[in-house]
Amino acid sequence: MKKQKELIGLKLQKLQNEAKRMTTVKDVVPWEPLVPFTKYDVPTFPVDIFPVWLSAYIVSVSKSTQTPADLSGMLALSVLATVAAGKFEIKINDSWIEPLNLYSLVALPPASRKSAVFALLQKPLLKYEKEKAEEVTPAIIEALNLQKILEQELKYAQNAAAKSQSLSKRENLRRLGASKAQELEELRVPVLPLLCVDDVTPEKLVNLLSEHSGKMAILSAEGGTFDLIAGRYNHAANLDVYLKGHAGDMLRVDRINRKSEFIEKPKLTIGLVVQNDVVKGLADNPSFRGRGLLARFLYSLPTSNIGNRSIDAPAVPVAVESSYSLNIRRLLAMPESDEEAYKLRLSANAEEEFNTFCGWLEPQLIGDLEKIQDWAGKLAGAVARIAGILHIAGHERDLAPWTEPIQKDTIEKTVKLSKYLILHALAAFAEMGSNPDIESAKHILKLIKKLEVAKISKRDLHNKLQSRFKKVSELDVPLLLLIERNYIREKQIAVSKTGRKPSPTFEINPKFISHLQLKKEGNSVPSVCSVRDNKNAKNNYMMAGEI
Repeated sequence: MKKQKELIGLKLQKLQNEAKRMTTVKDVVPWEPLVPFTKYDVPTFPVDIFPVWLSAYIVSVSKSTQTPADLSGMLALSVLATVAAGKFEIKINDSWIEPLNLYSLVALPPASRKSAVFALLQKPLLKYEKEKAEEVTPAIIEALNLQKILEQELKYAQNAAAKSQSLSKRENLRRLGASKAQELEELRVPVLPLLCVDDVTPEKLVNLLSEHSGKMAILSAEGGTFDLIAGRYNHAANLDVYLKGHAGDMLRVDRINRKSEFIEKPKLTIGLVVQNDVVKGLADNPSFRGRGLLARFLYSLPTSNIGNRSIDAPAVPVAVESSYSLNIRRLLAMPESDEEAYKLRLSANAEEEFNTFCGWLEPQLIGDLEKIQDWAGKLAGAVARIAGILHIAGHERDLAPWTEPIQKDTIEKTVKLSKYLILHALAAFAEMGSNPDIESAKHILKLIKKLEVAKISKRDLHNKLQSRFKKVSELDVPLLLLIERNYIREKQIAVSKTGRKPSPTFEINPKFISHLQLKKEGNSVPSVCSVRDNKNAKNNYMMAGEI
């Protein structure tokens, strides 16, 4: 903590020196554009972590739909997890085994063509479902027909036994009824193959997991899944299936008048693309974070392409799309063990690389990642899962990819992706209001907006905000954030030879508030740059209204 304060002090001193160097009585230094708190300096998705057949498809889809590659990249991870979960697990050591299912969330504004990207990435899954459904439909019809016959025979035996006056005949009918009941109990009507769903309640999700060997994926271009988790219909959050479905913990549900459902190792994958406001609203339900649901998601907050999209974007090349569809089908056709999932293992070099990453991550949990410690604490497991997924994707032609150990370069690619995920997670949790420094900076902006002043001293800020900031030093970090985002800058003040050192004074970016009044030598004069006179007045006004 002491080291962090020293770094902040050095950064503030550097900015103060820069302000003194640039600012003179005659010169007015132009303001840099505002950087709203809804925008974060986050990296783009590292598409090169995928094998060529998949990275080429992601790039092509991104160009064709004019969407950020982050969207296609994150959805590709969800598709691969849908395919691999249940068939494979990664064994890190004797006491640490991770399944290969993932939870991911991408946030983009409306009209970002989310549905178009979903359709392209999901297409092989839906086609596979349709073909398998056609294969199993005759068996379903036959089983349903037999079920109806058995039900009628059972009903006949029961009615006849109840009416019979002969003890021997009644006993024969009773035995016949018991036999038919046993046949009904043992009859298994095949279910239509289902890999993924969209809008599903927690109760129905348990049923689907039970019917499909504990495997299911929720892939949706809307944020309604969180409404369903929160209890859209029963007004009570039902998190168990989502918490246990991620970890693979035993799930058992007993309900009145319904057969108990038991799932030994549920493998649930979730891939969501939501609007940015949905991310902000996740903090409204404290149980989401309190019980660890939000810590299970991998986040992506890419920069939208809206406003910079081409109207004549190229279509996805047929060869690239065919290669993607063929290889996803190959992965779907990989054999599945009748007992436990096949175990993927690390090579010696890969294990060393993974341990190095874990060694780096651990101190971060009480350092730079302390504010998202719940999320970061699950990152090593997520890295292992993604490594397993990338290994399977890179062995799309092998019938037994579990016989080959995961190599060092796969771990290196996954660690590369982890750095992307960390920065996006920090941005996502900041949007949820979990970063107290950002929330404090926004609180200061609210006061400035209310006061409509052109400048304000640090002492005045503290006097007006003592209920939140007990010490003046507590203003340092949020003020630094406001300086970095160009909302304020320190104003040079002549220091007299006598008297106490004046409190630092900050100028307010006139683009943030309209009709600022500057006070100079007791006279009121118009703001140097009012919102109405600014070329980008509308955008600046909207920025002012974000707080």
